[in-house]
Amino acid sequence: MWAPMFVGILLLVVAVNFLLTARAPGMDPTFRLDPVAATLCGSLVIGVGGLLVLSTYGRWRKVRATRRDPKEKTPANTENPDEESK
Repeated sequence: MWAPMFVGILLLVVAVNFLLTARAPGMDPTFRLDPVAATLCGSLVIGVGGLLVLSTYGRWRKVRATRRDPKEKTPANTENPDEESK
């Protein structure tokens, strides 16, 4: 259950590292990364990582709430629909 959160955190770390170091001059002076492409790529990876982290956290909260009060799993209006028509 926690694997997507770990992958999401790893993606966040890699994306932030990429955004901070992509414009630094490398060993090859002819290599240049377009700043717009670097920002777009980094922000998309941050979005995917954030989605993985938030969805895992949301599932964990839902499971925790269900374990605390199992009576709330069924809605109150679905008891027996045939009784209302009589």
